[in-house]
Amino acid sequence: MQGDVVRLHGLQKKPSLNGALALILLKHSEGRWVVRPYGVTSEPFAVRTANMQRGRELPESLRQGLFVAVALSVLLVAVAARAGPRSRLRALVPVASLLWFLVAVLGCYYLHAPLLASGVYVPAISEMGISSSARLLYRVAFGLCGFLLAVTLLQMHDLMSKHHSDISVQDSGLLWGLLASFGITLQGVCTLRLDFGMETVLHLSGAMVTMFGTFSHAERSNGWFKSLPDGSPLLRRGWRGFGLSLRKDHFEALGSGSSPLLAIFMVPLLLQGGKRLGLFAELNVVENCMGIMQWAVVAGIAAFFCSYAFDLMAV
Repeated sequence: MQGDVVRLHGLQKKPSLNGALALILLKHSEGRWVVRPYGVTSEPFAVRTANMQRGRELPESLRQGLFVAVALSVLLVAVAARAGPRSRLRALVPVASLLWFLVAVLGCYYLHAPLLASGVYVPAISEMGISSSARLLYRVAFGLCGFLLAVTLLQMHDLMSKHHSDISVQDSGLLWGLLASFGITLQGVCTLRLDFGMETVLHLSGAMVTMFGTFSHAERSNGWFKSLPDGSPLLRRGWRGFGLSLRKDHFEALGSGSSPLLAIFMVPLLLQGGKRLGLFAELNVVENCMGIMQWAVVAGIAAFFCSYAFDLMAV
C-alpha cells in the first residue's frame, strides 16, 4: 500500500479531512498507515486502514492478459509491415490504437471509481491514473496508443507518397502527427501525481503537445486532401471514402488554429495544475462539466486518427 493514493473517510479527530485524497507514506503499525493529505495544509498523520478508501485492484489474470495484448500489438505492426503497402492488414493498426485508447479510458475509470469525490462522475482523464493499479494500465494502454498512432501516420504518409510522389512531410502533416503521438506516449508514461513534481509537469506537457500536434496535423492533412485533383485515387467514393469524409466534413474544427476545442481541453489541465499547487480545492460541478468536455474532445481526436483505417483499407 505504500505510495498508493487513498480517499479518507470516517475520521473523528480530523473531520475536515474526510473526503480528501491522501498519499500513503509508510506503515505506522499494524492496521495503521502514515498518510499525507493532498490539497490541504495538514501534516502527515497515522490513520487506520478502515478509514482509507482505495481504488480497485487490477486482477493478476488481467495483468498477464495486458502484456499478452502488448505482444500481439507489436506483432500486428511487424506483420503489417512485412505484408507490404498493399496489404489491408495496415488498417488494423489505427483500429488497435483506438482500442488501446478505449482500454485506457474505460479501464482506468473502473479502477479509479472508488476514489471519485462525492458528486464527481466524469473526472478529467488524467486524474484516473493516480492510483498504483490504474497507473499501470494508464501507462501501458496510452503508451501503446501513441506507438500505434505513430505507425499509422507513417503508413498514411507512405500511402500518400505512393500515389503522389511529390508530397513532403510538411504537406502531409506527418511531423506534427508524430509530435502528437509522442505527446500521447509522454502523458501516458509520465502519469499525473498528487504533487506538482517533475512527473506531473511532464504529464501536463505531454497533454499540451498532443493537442497542438493534433491541431497542426489535422490542418495540414485536411488541407492537402482538399488540394487533390478530382481524379486522385485517394479520393474514394462510398464506404472507402468514409474516413476522408469524416475528417473533412465532421472534424474540420480540428484543423482550425483558433478552435475553441483547444480552450475546452486546456481548462481541465489548468484546474489539475492549480489543485496541485494548492490554488483551489476540488470543484465538483466544474470538474464534471470540464470532464465531459475533455472526454468529448479526446474522443473526437481518437475518431479523427482512427478514420485513417478506411484510407488504408482502400489501398
